[in-house]
Amino acid sequence: NVQRPTAMSLARSAPLERCSKCALETYGAQVVHAAGRRFHEHCFACERCESPFAEGTYAEVGGKLLCADCRDSHLGPWCDKCGLSLAARERVIAQNQQWHPACFCCASCGKQLDGIYCEHDGDAICERCYDAKHATRCAGCREVCDDDAILAEGASWHACCFVCSA
Repeated sequence: NVQRPTAMSLARSAPLERCSKCALETYGAQVVHAAGRRFHEHCFACERCESPFAEGTYAEVGGKLLCADCRDSHLGPWCDKCGLSLAARERVIAQNQQWHPACFCCASCGKQLDGIYCEHDGDAICERCYDAKHATRCAGCREVCDDDAILAEGASWHACCFVCSA
């Protein structure tokens, strides 16, 4: 959840109110109100990397205000394709990697893979692309052969296609 400060007060604050970061008085200073806390304008920065918030946007994670980059790195694991954070419910684990479902796609046609895929040269490929480009074909009927094909005459055959030609 990316958020914006509720108010950036250019007016002077009341005496004895303190900045949530540096604990110094905010009297006479420009103040930012965010996540129920108050900050000097120059103190309103990521609590992890100290970078000012881009366009004032921040995310609250575990009570800390973080920039988008720190939020994403804090909430790993990360997708091996896009590099963004993965939620436990939205990840596919395949090929010793973790992916967003939308990032786990056929290396050939780009179609999102739904958990059924073939591997070729380390790439995940949908069955249609694998069959079209890489599958072993029967020398008799040219259809895809499965694991129980007959190997003869330097070719693969379905049992029903391997017949004597004499």
